Amino acid sequence: MPAKWLICPDGEKIEIAECLSYRGCRLKDRCAPMAYLRSIAYDREWRGITASMAGNGPRLIYLKRVTDYAIRPDDRAFAVLGVKSHAWLARESVTNNVLSEEVTEHGRPDCLEDDEYGPGYYILIDYKTFGSYKVAMVLGLQKNDHKEFVVNPDAVDMYDIELQLNRYRMDFEAQGLKISKMYVYAIIRDGNTYIAKSRGIVTNTRKIQIKRLPDKQVQDYYTLLESSVEMAMKTGYIYRCNEWESWDGKRCSGFCEVSEACQKMDAIKREE
Repeated sequence: MPAKWLICPDGEKIEIAECLSYRGCRLKDRCAPMAYLRSIAYDREWRGITASMAGNGPRLIYLKRVTDYAIRPDDRAFAVLGVKSHAWLARESVTNNVLSEEVTEHGRPDCLEDDEYGPGYYILIDYKTFGSYKVAMVLGLQKNDHKEFVVNPDAVDMYDIELQLNRYRMDFEAQGLKISKMYVYAIIRDGNTYIAKSRGIVTNTRKIQIKRLPDKQVQDYYTLLESSVEMAMKTGYIYRCNEWESWDGKRCSGFCEVSEACQKMDAIKREE
């Protein structure tokens, strides 16, 4: 189910259809251009469990499917940046041995291109917009007492992205397309700034290799996710997101658009 309301700068809600109507702004001074509001107002229609849902708990997925919820325009800024970047890069579609935005059984990978040095193989690429902090963590960079960058053994978790790209890989390989490499091509939002350089990030883009996971591990993850959501559709209840899915609880505090419905589900369960 798509979002129903937008949250205005004063914290009040307005139905999306009303906001987007001519002179429909309740504050008489739009918080963002109409084109921006239109682009963030609606989520994609439900097409079942897709590869990009990795890292989302079944409760979050279920509630976004059945619940009316509100979104804050400012929170969608980086998502818009990512979508627009993808659209621009997808103009290379089916040219120069590049396939962009090809639809597979489990979603729409960003790019598949010939492996120039591996005849008969392809490279699977996903574009991401990251902040320099995340890129530094992914690469395992930290400064020691001598102000030199060293490897951080506690680098950020990339498991959701690994699952996503490996799911796409399996789809392509089922079609007979052999994948030699997978990587994220990160476009760094705050690239070429002092703070980025202080973190060891001195470029505006970075290629990040994604490891190949066992097919069974990937299949088991998505099978469990799908069956859990299906169970929720039948019973109206599903367990809470685990620590990984909830970012150790941080996601529940201001980063989840269905948190109110989540709390209501728990309250109903307690009453039972």
